[in-house]
Amino acid sequence: MSIRQRWLLVFCFPKQLWFLLWVVKGIREMQQWGHPELMLVGCFLGLRSLL
Repeated sequence: MSIRQRWLLVFCFPKQLWFLLWVVKGIREMQQWGHPELMLVGCFLGLRSLL
């Protein structure tokens, strides 16, 4: 693994981890409240924050 690849991995991982946590949070809230559209909005906002 090159230094550049390693740097990209370190740089990208936190965003991916944050997105996974966001999705899990959305799924839990959907189960609590029963509003799948809220989870979709949450996922969309999570994706937008990555871009």
